[in-house]
Amino acid sequence: MPYCYYVKGESTSSGRCDGRVSHKDEPDQNLPPPTLNAQQLEERFARKGLSLDELVTLSRAHSIGRSNCSPFSKRLYDFNETNLQDPSMDPIFARDLKTQCPKNANNGNGPTVPLDVLTPYRLDNKYY
Repeated sequence: MPYCYYVKGESTSSGRCDGRVSHKDEPDQNLPPPTLNAQQLEERFARKGLSLDELVTLSRAHSIGRSNCSPFSKRLYDFNETNLQDPSMDPIFARDLKTQCPKNANNGNGPTVPLDVLTPYRLDNKYY
């Protein structure tokens, strides 16, 4: 297999072949974290010159897939000093996530849940 990209100067024989160099912090610098609300996402995309329509289109790419519980566990159990659960989350959705994501799932090795809870294995508009 050909070497596809380099990480910290070492070549690797796996990964995407559409670039020559991969930097560990690029995703954190360029992709929005899962903690942003809709207004923050719109602002972040606008700074990149992307429209609200493009935000919706690009977000759609995640309608099929799964996520570890750890990226959003804080929103379920330890949001801030005033609210244990993020008040912007739908309470029924949060309740369902809590049945699948235990409080101690912050290590990244915990369970995974579908990103599209209505039709997790179909590419449709139910994600929205």
